[in-house]
Amino acid sequence: MSPDLIILGLPGSGKTTLAEEVARASGLAVTDTDDLVSQATGMPAHDYLFAHGQEAFDRAEDEALRDALARRGIVVVGGGATDREENVAAISALRATGVPVVVTQADPAALVARLGLNAPRPVGMGAPRRWIREWSEQRHAVWASFDPLLVSTSNPAGPDIAPVLEALASRGFSPRCARD
Repeated sequence: MSPDLIILGLPGSGKTTLAEEVARASGLAVTDTDDLVSQATGMPAHDYLFAHGQEAFDRAEDEALRDALARRGIVVVGGGATDREENVAAISALRATGVPVVVTQADPAALVARLGLNAPRPVGMGAPRRWIREWSEQRHAVWASFDPLLVSTSNPAGPDIAPVLEALASRGFSPRCARD
C-alpha cells in the first residue's frame, strides 16, 4: 500500500488543517507523522524532541514516516523529515509512482504568529523570521524535487479547498478510486 496524498510544510504552515479539509472532501483518513511519534514515545512530538534531543527525535520521526508511507490516505509529514536523504528518497519513489505531494506555504509573519514566536524575547534568542526564512529556503529547495502542488495557507481562514481539489485531480488524485 501507499498513500493517496503526501502533505509537507514548515511548522505552523497549515499542513494538518489542509489535510483535514481534503479528508472531509475525499473520505480519506489522515495520518500525521507527529501523531505517530507521540503514540510511539508516549509524549507530544515537540516534548520528545526537547527531552531526548534531535538524534532520538529524528529516529522516531524516521520510523513514523516509514509507517505512514505504507498506509493509504493522506500523510502529513513534519518538514524536518526531509532533512534526511533516506526520507527524501522514500517520498521521491512514491512521487515517481504518481502519489501527489502538496507543500503548504505561509508567509513568515503568519508562521511567527502561529508558532507563538511573536512575543517579546531576549535578543540572544535571535530573529524568528530569519530562522523561518532559512528553514523555508533550505526545505523548499528539497521539496521542489517532488514537483509539488504549492498551496498558500497564509489566510487565517485557511485555503479555499475547491481549487486545491481541482489542482490535485489534474495531478491524478482520485481518492475514491482504489489504487494498487
